[in-house]
Amino acid sequence: MAGPATASAGTSGLAPLRSALAAQDAAVGATFQWPWDIARRGGEHFAQVAGVASALAAGAQAVAGSPGGPGIVAAVLADPTSSASTDQVLDSGMFGPAIDAVRADSLLRTLFVGWSAGAQVGLLGGGGGSGVASDVVDRDVSTPVSYGQFKLGVGAQVTAGLLVGALTVDTAHLDGSTCVFEFGAGLVGIGTFVQVIMTDGLDLIGFTLNVGAGGGFASSTGYGSISSG
Repeated sequence: MAGPATASAGTSGLAPLRSALAAQDAAVGATFQWPWDIARRGGEHFAQVAGVASALAAGAQAVAGSPGGPGIVAAVLADPTSSASTDQVLDSGMFGPAIDAVRADSLLRTLFVGWSAGAQVGLLGGGGGSGVASDVVDRDVSTPVSYGQFKLGVGAQVTAGLLVGALTVDTAHLDGSTCVFEFGAGLVGIGTFVQVIMTDGLDLIGFTLNVGAGGGFASSTGYGSISSG
């Protein structure tokens, strides 16, 4: 008898957290998901694309560290939703292996290049990004994309920098509520933060990597939205 009573008490003790998160879900029109379920599913999704993520991080770091890198990064910062800016990353001559890695992955449909900024102090944070998503086969098929999020987690983090990533859906299907799992990733480079972006049903939309800027460490889940056009 003690087991069910204990479980019931534990569940009721989480009621304030659920109420707070449910209010956030209502604000963005999302389906409720527990933060630990978002983190678990996000980790599972990232395991499937970790190799591609490493290639994208290496490509972005090579571009940023090249002699022309500061100018390319400045152009993306100035106008992250313009393909004239983001194509400078893709056409740099150092991003080819990353593009090939995305094309070779059966899950991924589009490349993403842009700029993002965010912060977290203690339990709460927020952030967002914008850029251009391009079809991996036909780069002439592209669209501006923006996303934002509310984050709940642990740690302290400030990020602002070049954003690269890949998405599983074409650009016509990028409007909707999202759940996000974010973590610092020494796995793919010092100063790199990964965001795994999912539908509010925890299906994979894609992932982004904030490369080469920011500091601190945080692991968080979040709720937000993504839109194209």
